[in-house]
Amino acid sequence: MFAFLGAWRLRLKCLAVENQEKPICQICACTTPLKGQVVKCTMKNLTQVPSSFPVSTRHLYLDKNSLKGISGEAFWNLQNLIFL
Repeated sequence: MFAFLGAWRLRLKCLAVENQEKPICQICACTTPLKGQVVKCTMKNLTQVPSSFPVSTRHLYLDKNSLKGISGEAFWNLQNLIFL
C-alpha cells in the first residue's frame, strides 16, 4: 500500500515537471474571447508559476495547484492582466 502511494506521489511530481517545460497553451486551456486572452491552469499539478503566458492574457486561473511560491517577475509581461 505504501509503495503504491509513493509511486503515485512520484508520478504527480513528474507530471508537474513535465507540465512546467511545455508551452503554456499545451498545459492550460487558452481561449481568446472578445475581451482578451483567458488562460485556465486550474488543477494542472503546477509547483511553480509558468513563465510563458501570452502577453495578451487578461484572466489567469492558477487555482487548485501546489504552488510553492510566486517570484516577483512571474507576471511582469502581463500588462493586460485584470484577474488572477
